[in-house]
Amino acid sequence: MDTDTDWEPSPEARRLQIALEMQEAGIAEYRQRMRDRHPGASEDEIRLRVAAWLAAPSTFPDFLETPEGAIGYLIAARVAGGSSEGLADLRLLMPMASGADLDIARHRVQRAQRRPVFTLGRDLPAELERHIADMGR
Repeated sequence: MDTDTDWEPSPEARRLQIALEMQEAGIAEYRQRMRDRHPGASEDEIRLRVAAWLAAPSTFPDFLETPEGAIGYLIAARVAGGSSEGLADLRLLMPMASGADLDIARHRVQRAQRRPVFTLGRDLPAELERHIADMGR
C-alpha cells in the first residue's frame, strides 16, 4: 500500500461510517420536518426543537422525561442546566410556551428539586417562576 487510495476500511469501520451517515440524514430530515410543521419558526427555534428530539428522554434522568420536542421539557432542562446559553434559549422558548407547557416545566423542575445532586443547592422552582415573571408570562 503506497497511497491513501489503496487503504480499505475494516468492515466494522465501514458499518460505523454508514451508521453516522444515516444519523446525519435522520437529523436533516427531522430538521426539515420541523421547518415544514412550523413555517414561522426562526432557525433558533428549529435548532431547539431538533435539540429536544436529539436529547431523547432515555439520555436524561427520569424527572425530565416527556414526549420529544415538548416546550415544557426544554424549559425545565434549560432552567436545571443554568448555563448562560440555556438562559438565552429561554428567551426564545417562553413566548412559544402554552400554559400546559409551563405546567410541564413546573412539574419537571419540582421533581428535579427532590434530587440534590441535580440542583447543587439551587431552588429550581423559584428560578423557573422568576424566569416566567421576567419574561412577562
